[in-house]
Amino acid sequence: MASFTLAGLDQIMLRMQSQGKVDEIVPDMLIAGAKVLIPYQKAEAERVAMGDDSIGTMARSIGATNVRKTKSGGLAIQVYPQGEQPHGNPFKKKGGMVSNASVGFMLEYGTSKMASRPWISVARIKAEQAVIDAMTKVYLEWEAKQDA
Repeated sequence: MASFTLAGLDQIMLRMQSQGKVDEIVPDMLIAGAKVLIPYQKAEAERVAMGDDSIGTMARSIGATNVRKTKSGGLAIQVYPQGEQPHGNPFKKKGGMVSNASVGFMLEYGTSKMASRPWISVARIKAEQAVIDAMTKVYLEWEAKQDA
């Protein structure tokens, strides 16, 4: 079995591209990374919620999309708050539904009347190495099967 040193996902991607097998393993790698990222995002959203039920609802809605092809032909998965909640919509005078993604965006960046309470960027920083490790593990297991 051949061996190589990993310095990050860039080397893994180059190796897969050279083998022409990106579409074969990348979806599993993306799913593994998303599964690791979700609890970090939920924890950070709960941290900034400070007892606010609408933020707690948003935090519980965090999930991953299916793996999709991008416009440029790559593969992607998104992790973000999904769905809506029956809550007053700040953009409508008579209330209505507000998307959980909007609640998350307003928390992350703030509004003219609310200071930002970053949670996505904090979760991303905290989860980065764990996500890379999970994705690398999936790749190395796949590669071991290819060499067997």
